[in-house]
Amino acid sequence: MRSIRVFSLACLAALAIAVTACGSETNDYRKDVSSIQEKYVEQLQQQATTASQSIQSDPTAAAASLDQLAATSNKMADEIAAVDPPDDKQALADQLVGAYRQLGTSALELKQAVATNDLAKLSEAAEGFNDAQLAEASAIEAFNKAD
Repeated sequence: MRSIRVFSLACLAALAIAVTACGSETNDYRKDVSSIQEKYVEQLQQQATTASQSIQSDPTAAAASLDQLAATSNKMADEIAAVDPPDDKQALADQLVGAYRQLGTSALELKQAVATNDLAKLSEAAEGFNDAQLAEASAIEAFNKAD
């Protein structure tokens, strides 16, 4: 199997929602979401690294890590969804939660592709996973730009 590098969750740490010193409702929301992200970022990075390193040599370990990554991503999405955003930022909040759910779904699709050892499906699933990471980064960036 060709060497496939599909994971780069470092963007989670680098792109955590920025919190400013003012006390606006939007910034309060950002602070709450950032706190949730910080709680899970290390786990997500570990799970992605383990999966990436073992995807060729130990598909069983990769599958377990991808399962954990999906569960962690969905748990984080649930917690973020429970935070009440400002009314005018609901669409951005939904985009962020959706991006984390997409990451979880993509991890499970990648797990299925690893299990079948089908290079075409693996490539497609890896692309979907990368797209999910980009969606997450875009959602965070959009919220950071919001007033």
